[in-house]
Amino acid sequence: MKKRYVVVFVCFLFFSSSSVFAEEAVNFMSRVPTSDELVEALAGPDVEEAPRMRGIRLNKKSPSTTVVGATAPEKRPRVILDIKFRYDSDELTEKARQTLNALGKALNSNRLKQGTFALEGHTDTTGSEAYNQQLAKRRALAAANYLQTACNVSRNQLVVKSYGESRLLNRADPESGANRRVEVVNLVNE
Repeated sequence: MKKRYVVVFVCFLFFSSSSVFAEEAVNFMSRVPTSDELVEALAGPDVEEAPRMRGIRLNKKSPSTTVVGATAPEKRPRVILDIKFRYDSDELTEKARQTLNALGKALNSNRLKQGTFALEGHTDTTGSEAYNQQLAKRRALAAANYLQTACNVSRNQLVVKSYGESRLLNRADPESGANRRVEVVNLVNE
């Protein structure tokens, strides 16, 4: 009986933790956001306002350590963008360019231009897992290259990550278009 509870609990943790990434995000899948909306959604806490946390004292003679401004990965400011590509390619559509133009303007704003942001590529489950991983990476790179060349966003501000089909937004429909997306995450103090 105890084993059953442990298995159920472990399954709950696995499935609930993998959906945390999408639940904490501001979702712009239904429209092209403005640059001001993106700035507000992606602006992290100011370092001065971040909570202070005590460190672990290894022995009585060592001073305690205080970490300022650390933000847990799942609590980092994040947005979900509807950046569409041509079928089975990394070629941006016109709507994707509009969304990336707004993102580029936001990343060049005074509030965000000193930050570092992850562009996370995601796919649905159509195709093999390995293929989707590579496709998601190519698409995230295409978005990063567009931001750099068309919007003058510094390459130092961008980190490309690929999750392929591993973090579905719509688990009920693994082939849903909602799963084909790019998420932007403010890597606050990483």
